[in-house]
Amino acid sequence: MSSSCAADVIAYLESQLIAVVASSSPDGQPQASTVFYWINDREGNRFNFYFVTRKTTRKYNNILQNPKVAVVVGTAFEPNTVQIDGIAEQLEADLSLKNLKNFSRFMTRHRIQAMIYDGAFYPKSPFKGIEGKEFVVFRVKPTRVAITSYDGITKNIVRRELDMASWQ
Repeated sequence: MSSSCAADVIAYLESQLIAVVASSSPDGQPQASTVFYWINDREGNRFNFYFVTRKTTRKYNNILQNPKVAVVVGTAFEPNTVQIDGIAEQLEADLSLKNLKNFSRFMTRHRIQAMIYDGAFYPKSPFKGIEGKEFVVFRVKPTRVAITSYDGITKNIVRRELDMASWQ
């Protein structure tokens, strides 16, 4: 993927709030759920994908047993998506807190969208006071990244994939 394509992936991910994370149980049963996410650790075309979940979810237990996950970020009104395959790792408490603060800043930048989730998260400091509770942060290190978008000129859906060899 060219650097302009990588920039498209990053810009798209930064414009959204919610992703679907798919995992599988130890017996191979698939499970998918929506999560709030953010990206960070950007280094050129590289990035890590972060999401928060509770320790009481099936997703949490699945990832502890099998860290391979698939992620999709998309919109309801346009055929645009970013797909990520990767390895998820639970962050230690201090890194989780640091990353929750990063997420809080991200949510504040997306104030209007954050207000939609009234009662779940707020546009100001959505994770204030939860450290040490049942929330954990996972970092996904991508092993495959692709973007699918609609080309308004050709009226085609175009899929581009990141050359992961350049991430080594």
